[in-house]
Amino acid sequence: MKPIKSEDIRAAFGRAVRRHREGRSPHLSQEKLAERVEIHRTYENALERGEKNISLDRMVRLAGALGLRLSQLAETMEEELRKGR
Repeated sequence: MKPIKSEDIRAAFGRAVRRHREGRSPHLSQEKLAERVEIHRTYENALERGEKNISLDRMVRLAGALGLRLSQLAETMEEELRKGR
């Protein structure tokens, strides 16, 4: 099996975040999510585009702001990675 590229991991994580954010009812905006995680909206947007590498503590806060456990967010990221391969 080929090693997974960092950019593929970041892209899959971003798709997972977007999937959960947009799947919430009511819809959660990037601005509102960024506010809950205490990050700038442009940083959150860059995360969803796979352009930023997030720290573990922010990852935990992000999962919580989405109403998830970190393991659930990681599971969605792994699904996105499999789709992208």
